[in-house]
Amino acid sequence: MPSGIKNITFIGAGTMGTANAVTAALAGYQALLFDASPESLQNIPDRFAQITAYLISNDLCSADVAHKAIASIKVTDSLSEATRAPDLVSESVTENLAVKRAVHAELDRLTPEHTLLTTNTSNLLVSAIETAVCASRAEHFAALHSHLGSTLIDIVPGPRTSQTTIDRLEQYVKSLGATPLVLKKEHPGYVVNAMLGPLLTSALLMVGEGKATPIEIDRAWMVGNNVNIGPFGLIDAFGLNLIRDSWLYREHDESSLRKKPIILSVLNPLTASNRLGHTSGAGFYDYPDPIFSRPEFITAGYSSHLSTLLNTVTFIHAVLIYKAGVASVETIDKAWTLTLNSDSGPFAHRRLSPSGPNRQEDKAQALTDIDSIEGIGWYPGHTLETIRSFIADLPERW
Repeated sequence: MPSGIKNITFIGAGTMGTANAVTAALAGYQALLFDASPESLQNIPDRFAQITAYLISNDLCSADVAHKAIASIKVTDSLSEATRAPDLVSESVTENLAVKRAVHAELDRLTPEHTLLTTNTSNLLVSAIETAVCASRAEHFAALHSHLGSTLIDIVPGPRTSQTTIDRLEQYVKSLGATPLVLKKEHPGYVVNAMLGPLLTSALLMVGEGKATPIEIDRAWMVGNNVNIGPFGLIDAFGLNLIRDSWLYREHDESSLRKKPIILSVLNPLTASNRLGHTSGAGFYDYPDPIFSRPEFITAGYSSHLSTLLNTVTFIHAVLIYKAGVASVETIDKAWTLTLNSDSGPFAHRRLSPSGPNRQEDKAQALTDIDSIEGIGWYPGHTLETIRSFIADLPERW
């Protein structure tokens, strides 16, 4: 275990907070789970049961080990108890900047001076949250973002985060048996969500505009990438209400404002009917036996055109992340494969990377696919020109 980290408090007993608490308990940490909402507290036993079933079905641990870890987790609605003596705090409250700032200001006031404060967000920037805490605490503040069902954990420094804090968080992630992804600098959506978010957005837009159904889209993605879940299966796993809230509360540019009503027209009827995904037993699919998990789902015919469009979206954002200096091509591909259980990342999938070989036919195909995306109107011209320039300028090897 990292030096000085033993007691960990998880603020917010939703899906992510509960899962992160179980992960810490399994690694031998003393975990405390806090939520002020009676409804959230009432749902904790069900969430523990779902997590236990997931762990056992995926051979991640035995039933005895899982039950022992969960039994060790303290649950409280008392903020004073939750902040009395944690060495590390992981916050997973609603994706609302004002709420997160208020929570961290209170945590800064109540927790001991040595406590590391972290946020589980990837939609909001660390720099937008950490100014709510005092200067000395900001050195101990960072994003520690988990990907549900993946061993990848993002570590993102803010403007005032110390290297010591980053090193300790990296040691903590490794002690969980997870893979730390330390970003060079903050970036909206970090790495995986900066690609996954646009993928889910594009899938929702296709449905909202009547271009395809969720089943057609998921089948195209699953077959085209040799993975066992598609965009709408992922939305069910994340929670339709979480995706909906991210569109309600985020700061929108002109492009997002055009997309927002289309996406909400898909999500609102489902959330209004309590079809929230895994947590409610129904979302785009019905659980516990969704049709996409059946062998016959992927043996039916699929649209290679849909698969190409969706893969082009992820490639576009992979290039933008790389050009922004956030992470290397190799790191971006590794993050994607770990999180999506995919055989290859966006660059390797297209056989285009700084290490080469970058064959002319692969570059030509990529440029053709960018032309197809331009026809849909999802991206401004200057963004696509950036991607075209990146493709055209790739030498055979760097």
